[in-house]
Amino acid sequence: MASSTDRDRLIPLKQAKDIRVKKGDRDVRGWEVVASDGKTAGKVHDMLIDLRAGRVAYLDIELAKGIVQADRKVYVLAPIENARIVEDNKRVFMDGISTADFAQLPEYGHEPLTRDQEEFTRQKFDQIGSGDRAQARPAERPPEGGAPTGDNAPPPPEEPPPEDRPTG
Repeated sequence: MASSTDRDRLIPLKQAKDIRVKKGDRDVRGWEVVASDGKTAGKVHDMLIDLRAGRVAYLDIELAKGIVQADRKVYVLAPIENARIVEDNKRVFMDGISTADFAQLPEYGHEPLTRDQEEFTRQKFDQIGSGDRAQARPAERPPEGGAPTGDNAPPPPEEPPPEDRPTG
């Protein structure tokens, strides 16, 4: 059984009375979450703060309608390390996970997380495709077998036709 200090280590930002987003840092609550297939997966409902580390550990994501078959709101957690935040258009990109993959994540019921639940969530997230590819931009993502090599390597950039080349 988890101790109360174990369960109290991660808390939602909206419940953290003495914690605020520092000036200059991004408060992504309400921002759109975009999956690797370019579709909207949902929106950031809240951020879970690791009190011991003093930083955001997870994004609490409310899934978009149609991602899972439910007649209620469904929430999942995503490790902050797997998120790419784009401030210009207030979007959070999850490059290594598709909208179909979001449906496979364990549902988050806003209960305090035990370390076992946290580990299961991270393992499931990595298992369904985030892993090392989450840090890559969509165009840079390697094929399913790993890094591009040989026939899997992208072709070199094409030379522009002679009439489009700059003249010196």
